Amino acid sequence: MKCMHAGLACAAALMAAAASQALGAGLRVEPVLLNLEAPTVASFVTLHNDADKEMAVQARVFTWGERNNTEDLQPANTVAVSPPIASIAPGEDYTVRVVRVATTPVKGEEAYRLWIDELPDPRRQGRAGLNILIRQSIPVFFRAQDLAAPSLSWSARMAGGKLEVVAQNNGDEHMRVATLQLRDSAGKTVSFGTGLIGYVLGHSSLTFTVPHPPRGFGAGGAISIAAQGSGTKIAATAQLQTLP
Repeated sequence: MKCMHAGLACAAALMAAAASQALGAGLRVEPVLLNLEAPTVASFVTLHNDADKEMAVQARVFTWGERNNTEDLQPANTVAVSPPIASIAPGEDYTVRVVRVATTPVKGEEAYRLWIDELPDPRRQGRAGLNILIRQSIPVFFRAQDLAAPSLSWSARMAGGKLEVVAQNNGDEHMRVATLQLRDSAGKTVSFGTGLIGYVLGHSSLTFTVPHPPRGFGAGGAISIAAQGSGTKIAATAQLQTLP
């Protein structure tokens, strides 16, 4: 399945969080990221039921790639979760095990997404109103010990009235990108907000799209790029290309 580009995916996550807060209770997952270095092949996540009623949840894991500058998730057969379905009593915790079942050694960094879904309450089916459910998407990385650090190169293009900024990662390790801001030579800026924008996986690229950039943005040709990376600040310059 294809995921939306990074900006919309981030917005969807914020909407889900807002829905959870609006309900006053819901599903919490800890930790929110798993980084497992070989020879470690297994870890755990803890599910917290903050609701005042029993909650049914489903756990699924997907291989996580980046194809055609978008996230691409496919059901995984190299990593498993146990149990895949569980019921959690109000105020209780539940532990889900995540294990790499592949017998081949890890090469570079393998990326996965663990989905924890709150399942519909069958007692509410058919009733009037919305039955809002929450999905938690947890990044899971299995890593070799001799990874090449992330190394980003940037390009920018204006196509069909949209501004597209592409981050290419030439390293083995992923780069987390947050607080992304663009500035042209005239001082015009585009901000993607202060939160997480996306992950650029090793030897992959990811496109950040601005559907309606400021009029004349980038007319001088050069764009300055500033962001917060994985434990480091990102500062780069890209020459804007204009495509038909």
